[in-house]
Amino acid sequence: GLRKSGEAVGVKVASHGGEAEVPEIAATSRESGTGLSDQGGLAGALRKFEESLAMEVAIHGAEANVPGIAVTIHQIGTVLSDQGDVAGALRKYEESLAMEVPIHGAEAEVPEIAAPIHDIGNVLSDQGDLAGALRQFEASLAIEVATPLVAGHALHLAAALHQYHLAPPAHGHVCHASCRYRQTPALT
Repeated sequence: GLRKSGEAVGVKVASHGGEAEVPEIAATSRESGTGLSDQGGLAGALRKFEESLAMEVAIHGAEANVPGIAVTIHQIGTVLSDQGDVAGALRKYEESLAMEVPIHGAEAEVPEIAAPIHDIGNVLSDQGDLAGALRQFEASLAIEVATPLVAGHALHLAAALHQYHLAPPAHGHVCHASCRYRQTPALT
């Protein structure tokens, strides 16, 4: 698990000249961050994600729209959210979304665009902006429903449906939410 991932980073760094910044090292550092985050080690995860981001930026440049950079920024947002820094999380989710759109296209209906939209909705909901959250959940849900179900995608769709189904009752749209929920393809 995590120990092997950390060892892999050391091996990759050593095999590339110690201080070399190669995409594989950045990806492995990001994977280490995910492992730490999954185990509740948020401070360590944040360090690994920031390390990965610094490497990706050094490799591709600060203005590059690269999937690895967008994913890492999104993961930093998730850690910040888990730490209670919703304003910081919102900035990172918006930054991730701003990178994903040029990567995939403005009209693309892909989970990589739906995920930051969904998480922006979560932050807005946490901040009490239920109308704004609902707009984000609807946008995320529209993308998720249009995306063919592939491995891992069903979880995103289920989360979008769950949030969409929960948000409208605060606005009196229980029937509308229930109808949308029932119209969605089965996740089995």
